[in-house]
Amino acid sequence: LGLYLDALSCIIQRDTHGTIDKYIGDAIMAIWNAPEPVTDHPQMACLAALSCRDAARSLAQAPEWREFPVFETRFGLHCAKALVGHFGARDRMNYTAIGDAMNVASRLVNVAGSGDIIISEDTYKHVSGRIECKQLPPVKVKGKAEELKVYKDRIVYSEQASGYIGFFDPAAATPSSTTTLVPEEIRWIPAVTNARV
Repeated sequence: LGLYLDALSCIIQRDTHGTIDKYIGDAIMAIWNAPEPVTDHPQMACLAALSCRDAARSLAQAPEWREFPVFETRFGLHCAKALVGHFGARDRMNYTAIGDAMNVASRLVNVAGSGDIIISEDTYKHVSGRIECKQLPPVKVKGKAEELKVYKDRIVYSEQASGYIGFFDPAAATPSSTTTLVPEEIRWIPAVTNARV
């Protein structure tokens, strides 16, 4: 579990400038664009999900993984405003994000199957044209009166091209007012895993 969390944490924090909020068993709750602004954070969160999925699969093939069960990671991505800061009691506080945005992202993880990256419509609006997704039938989630429109990634990795097809071109990732959101808007990517026995 330590190898797995370490690999994914490096991608989230170092490679895509996310902030790990907490570890919940084998899950990771992370946010982008807080406490510091992150340029094009919707795309950074999507890139993190793709890279984490690949890293988990690669780790399962590594000699140090030995005979441990494979972790098939599921991802839920949602972009919305949330309360971010230190919350708790006087004698114990944690830096975290709270609010409906966090609940929606968590519900999207429950919709995802093994290896799936499920993104909300709010997320899709920010990455449309840079990530190829398939719209799924609307889903009913706990705590929401209306069904949510959701999308599933259709990203393929090409070893020949050494990169993601239809998703990320670092040279094209220039700051833009249409993709940079205000600091109070965050992205959350919980990485919930199922051990395959």
